Amino acid sequence: ESDIIQHEKSDVGSLDIFFKSSEDIFKKTRDKTVKLSYQAELEAQEALAYLLRASTAKKLNNVNTNWLLASNLLNARLGEEGDGSSTMSGLKELDSMNIIDLEIYCNSLMTRLKELSEIAQHLDTSARKISMRLMEYSVGDATE
Repeated sequence: ESDIIQHEKSDVGSLDIFFKSSEDIFKKTRDKTVKLSYQAELEAQEALAYLLRASTAKKLNNVNTNWLLASNLLNARLGEEGDGSSTMSGLKELDSMNIIDLEIYCNSLMTRLKELSEIAQHLDTSARKISMRLMEYSVGDATE
């Protein structure tokens, strides 16, 4: 099986499994075409890493906004005396939920927030590693 299939659960969000080891054969070649091709590959990997990171940040923001709305509504309902039928979120889906369903929804959003935060952290680390490799390669290429 390939390395991509055999990744650990802790590697979720990390892009490291998709890239070559630090001892790249292309660094040792004198062929300018191969070097330019390798640099272009690193630049494409860097762009992809930043796009994935931005996409995850957007998802994280959306889930966080939904969690804040749901948790504020849940707190308002729990703080009220009566049947807990307060509507303040402005979203029909949330306003129509009973307290138990709203609590389950808040918990699922919190779990999703945790997952997305971990993925965003891994993507950030991977993007930085790729940027460092590109910079090291570019500096190394300029000194030759």
